[in-house]
Amino acid sequence: MEIFLFTDKKIHATLHLLGSTVFVFVFALGILSVPLLIALQALDIRSSIFSIFIIGTLSIICVYYVANVTNRFTNPNRDLGKDVIKFLFMFPVFLAMSMGLSLHNSIAVIQGYWGKKSAFVRTPKFNIKSITDGFKKGKYLSGKLNWSTVVEGLLSLYFVFGMFLGYYLNDYSLVLFHLLLASGYGAIFYFSVIHLNLNK
Repeated sequence: MEIFLFTDKKIHATLHLLGSTVFVFVFALGILSVPLLIALQALDIRSSIFSIFIIGTLSIICVYYVANVTNRFTNPNRDLGKDVIKFLFMFPVFLAMSMGLSLHNSIAVIQGYWGKKSAFVRTPKFNIKSITDGFKKGKYLSGKLNWSTVVEGLLSLYFVFGMFLGYYLNDYSLVLFHLLLASGYGAIFYFSVIHLNLNK
């Protein structure tokens, strides 16, 4: 019985630690989605066959909807209509930003797999205590443009190209996906660069 519990805990811990691997798959899926458009056209395969995968997206939407809208325990007097409208706006933003972070997080996951030790980088807090405080004086960044930031900017352009390629090939199946990727990488790139400029 003790051996079983030990194994059970190990399996649970392993699955928990592997959760971040999703960023590697999101990154790979994004990169491969653009050449996929060309491959589908060359092989004369209808992209509509992949619509079955929308079911997976619907399940994610349901989970986040339940967690963020229908969970009314903290404030039962919340306006459901406003919450739904807010969710419909925030969920695509959440998806885009999660996709935009996939490069940075994939690097961290791969480094973890290889056992590479790296310093813990503290999340900037900027010592903001009141509404009049700002983050311009807080210098957390070095002022140098990181190579991963440059790649994120290039990836944003890559997925904009993917949208135009879909339009050119008359295949709109991945336009929304490429829009989210381009927006996510573009936002990460923009905020990384603007914080470098503010901290000079």
